[in-house]
Amino acid sequence: MVNSLEILKSRGIHLCVLTNKSVKHAKGVIECLFQNSTFELIIAQDEHFPLKPHPRGALYIANKFKCRPEECVIIGDSEVDIQTGKNAGMYTVGVLWGFRSREKLEICQPDKLIESPVELLNLFP
Repeated sequence: MVNSLEILKSRGIHLCVLTNKSVKHAKGVIECLFQNSTFELIIAQDEHFPLKPHPRGALYIANKFKCRPEECVIIGDSEVDIQTGKNAGMYTVGVLWGFRSREKLEICQPDKLIESPVELLNLFP
């Protein structure tokens, strides 16, 4: 996964995290799994952003990078992630290496389902 993210970043893709976890927990997990420079922005649970699936955090990220929502992709492993993207008017990608089964994610009707982090590279040629 890290390799795919590094390649995407080298292609000029802005990588951000939007999570319902606390700031402390989110940053701890990210620091443990990724290099500090992997993500340009981390939006975690705080008083400024309602929890997902509210779209405010996703729309804030789009605005921060001067993108229209339809130019953005939300990639996630849960129904809440997919619903957040839909609520924000973004392209949604469900990943099958996370917490939910294919069946659960298919019910949410993401725009795309992928089985491997390498498939992310095909989304952003």
